Amino acid sequence: MTDRLSAGRIRGGRRARWGRVVTAGLAVALLAWAWPATAPGLLAAGETLALSPTNGQPGDHSTATGTGFTGGTTVSVTWPGGAVIGSGAWDGAGGFTIDIAIPTDATPNTYTITACATILSGCDGGQATADYTVDTPPPTPTPAPALSLLPPSGQPGDHSNATGTNFTGGTTVSVTWPGGAVIGSGTWDGAGGFTIDIAIPTDATPNTYTVTACATTSSGCDGGQADATYTVAPLPTPGPTPSPSPTPKPGGPSQTPEATTTHLPTEVPSGSGSPGTSPAPGSSATPVVGPSGGPTGGSGGEIPPLTLALIAAFATLCAGLWAFARITAATGHGRAAIPGPVERLVAGLFAAGVILAVVAGGATAETDRPAGKVVICRLDTLNGTYRPIQIDATAIDAHLLRGDVEPNAAGACP
Repeated sequence: MTDRLSAGRIRGGRRARWGRVVTAGLAVALLAWAWPATAPGLLAAGETLALSPTNGQPGDHSTATGTGFTGGTTVSVTWPGGAVIGSGAWDGAGGFTIDIAIPTDATPNTYTITACATILSGCDGGQATADYTVDTPPPTPTPAPALSLLPPSGQPGDHSNATGTNFTGGTTVSVTWPGGAVIGSGTWDGAGGFTIDIAIPTDATPNTYTVTACATTSSGCDGGQADATYTVAPLPTPGPTPSPSPTPKPGGPSQTPEATTTHLPTEVPSGSGSPGTSPAPGSSATPVVGPSGGPTGGSGGEIPPLTLALIAAFATLCAGLWAFARITAATGHGRAAIPGPVERLVAGLFAAGVILAVVAGGATAETDRPAGKVVICRLDTLNGTYRPIQIDATAIDAHLLRGDVEPNAAGACP
């Protein structure tokens, strides 16, 4: 009897243990079946979102970093109101890193930013929030007053324009030289600036100086103050003083300026060289006649009278020799080719007479022309021809300028 009771208790204990195992297995199966619906809620406490930096100005950027997310084909980061300010994808290890841009119209305040990871729909991959503070914009910096000088350099006693910008006011604006001497003053133009003429001190030595502009509204330089540099250059070294030109004495020779027109020839007085006229240096004037009525020289194609006389004498001598040779041959003296001494003497005397006649004729022509006269060709307006006339040598320039005469260069008028 006792053995049967012991065996029954053993079999009952075994059945109880198997019942507990089965119950535990059913609980596990039930949990596995319900996992997809309950997983986000179970892990919600593990999802986090961090921002770096956590504050800034409108338009700034920040980095959103998520951890503990279970997935996310798409991860969106939104501003309050739902505007997406950044998006990316889950990294497969529970996190993501996304760059976000703070809206440019955000006003100073603290805002809650949300990260939502979507696998199928909604935020089934996880969701987390973080705060971002939009700071109050800093005040716009006021530009510092500035002063410029134009020109920035010069010599003692020179002037320069002092121009100021970014000044806030100034009932009086004073520009001072080092030491406090006022070298210019004016008023503020109401728009932050001024332009004042300044005079550099006449006793300033060569150096670079700091010029100061001070704008006064109530006292001191409460309207602004600024400096600029000015360089004083050395004065130029004076050069040698030119000697004054001598003033001609009354009654002395007049100083006639050189004419800019073509020089006309003037007559050369007898006894001072070759007779005739000589053009001024550089002149292209046509040569005029000399005392003898012929050309004054040069290679104009005219033959001087003396050369003509020599040619005539030589021709006459040859003719005389030929004539006497013919006469001798005709008389039968046996000298048909060479004349005798008598014939040669006669021929020589004949030639000499011709030469003397030519020279005498030239001398007579020279004697016949009154002193101070020249022979020119004057235009006859009735028939349009030129005829030779004698005029005073001092009047030839006036005639040539009028154009009613031509030089008697060839000894005959055209």
